[in-house]
Amino acid sequence: MQLGVGEVVRIFGLTSDKGRELNGREATVLTVGDRCHVELAGGDAVSVRNCNLVRAGEYDSDDGWNVGRVAKRQRTEPGSASSSGSSSTALAASSAAPSPAGVSEEGAVWLVLSSYSFPEGCACVANAPIAAAFRSLEKFEVSVQCDDDASEERHFNSEALLYSRAAAVAAGVPFPLSQWMPLGKSGFVARAAASLPFFGPFRALQAYQILSSGSCEALAKFESGRPPTGSDNALRLKNEAGRSMGSAPEKRQLGKVFGLGAKTAIDLVEAAGRFDGLTPVRSVPSLLQSPQHLAKLGGDKRAGSLLASLRHFDELQEPVSEAEALEMRRHVLSVVRSHHSARAGERRDCPPPPAGGGPCRCCWHADFMGGSRTRGRAGHDVDLLLWHATEPNSWGEGEEACVLLPLLRELLLPAGGATGPGLLPKEEARLQLVRRPHAEKQRRDADGARAYLPRRKAAAARDRGSDILHGDWHDKAYGIWRNTAGRHRRIDIVVVAFPDELPYARLNWTGSPPPPPPPPPCHTLTCMPSDAYHAAACSEHETMMSCLSDIGTSVFS
Repeated sequence: MQLGVGEVVRIFGLTSDKGRELNGREATVLTVGDRCHVELAGGDAVSVRNCNLVRAGEYDSDDGWNVGRVAKRQRTEPGSASSSGSSSTALAASSAAPSPAGVSEEGAVWLVLSSYSFPEGCACVANAPIAAAFRSLEKFEVSVQCDDDASEERHFNSEALLYSRAAAVAAGVPFPLSQWMPLGKSGFVARAAASLPFFGPFRALQAYQILSSGSCEALAKFESGRPPTGSDNALRLKNEAGRSMGSAPEKRQLGKVFGLGAKTAIDLVEAAGRFDGLTPVRSVPSLLQSPQHLAKLGGDKRAGSLLASLRHFDELQEPVSEAEALEMRRHVLSVVRSHHSARAGERRDCPPPPAGGGPCRCCWHADFMGGSRTRGRAGHDVDLLLWHATEPNSWGEGEEACVLLPLLRELLLPAGGATGPGLLPKEEARLQLVRRPHAEKQRRDADGARAYLPRRKAAAARDRGSDILHGDWHDKAYGIWRNTAGRHRRIDIVVVAFPDELPYARLNWTGSPPPPPPPPPCHTLTCMPSDAYHAAACSEHETMMSCLSDIGTSVFS
């Protein structure tokens, strides 16, 4: 990137202990070159490589502790063209509120991040085929190598991350990359590799191929079930864990079955692991017709719960309409508020707020999250976040002393094909419940922090993304919903553990890799965009929480 003396830049991507302290900070360029001397706001001068600098305002850094693994996201101004809907793509404003009185600059950053949605599309529509191809390649890499949560064989799926980064950049670039096509293949590759973050020569060549033919060699091979060629021009027959890189479409399809994961899908296709000695399974119908494989998946009890996922597989992959999503939310919220009213001894079911107003503080609320929030519409499932401004999700040890269990008891349909709306029971379908004991959520460390929240330093030192999920102690239920028309849809329900964890829950469950759990309330730090999700734990926390009361209002309303 060509920088000029006097330009204001942002530092990102440094991985040393000292460098991490600089990530996200702005500075003024003093001298330019491969290494630039820049002056920080406090007057200190440091030397930083040109590739670790970006003009302030062009890209905002992700969380500093994981900055080496996550793509930089280009931000568009409120009201501008929409950006990509992927969790790894660019931000676009939908309803960012102005900074309320009493909220610091850091609080305003938090407001913006929390109130922005991520409509589907690209900053420049001409780059959409590139972004879509890279997102598809990312999914194929996960299909053949597992994701970080499921894989016990490798620390990190770096190839999937590289495609995720490239998709984010392609979606965020405000000009058409096709403007470099007249330079020819070598000229395009050189210009893209030199100008775009996370685009090396190999990724730039793939972008050129996509613009030229609509696809690239790696995508074409994945789609046909063949191993792809790597950046070293060698055929990638196996990954570092010895897994075959072939049969990607079959692995990807089986990995979509609710109740199966990428690793199980790989084992089914390759007749490996617990399926060693059995005939390979290469499709959902084949698995449905194989009692031997279903038995290996956990015996009759679990095999039976998978049958609904297999029988209704096509329905579960269909897009959920706006009307269906609203019906599901309305039904869940009515039950939650009915139970709340019974506990309170008075009606707790306020009408929706007027335009521009925030949700009330007396009722429970249900927000769309996940794909709904990232796309501005529902995907193939509905994710609901239940929260209250002042009440936790449990208040005792009994089954009645929490929000989730009474809710599920009323939502569950009777066995035997009952008409919806409601959740299919465990006898008929997979219903996964994740709930922490109430007593464990009450324990505190000496400094007053909740004992279940790992410290940030400990979270940063972990190897695998799945470890970070251990800090999420919200109650959760994942199941299959039958609507009034008899169609089946996936639904996830998350009940926020404590009111002050609501901002983190919104970010964690809106299509992005979860950040480390919040620091204890006494923790102080300088909140920069790279640490935006920590802002609510600073001294202005209570003020910010009142300002954030309306964040997460349904994207459909």
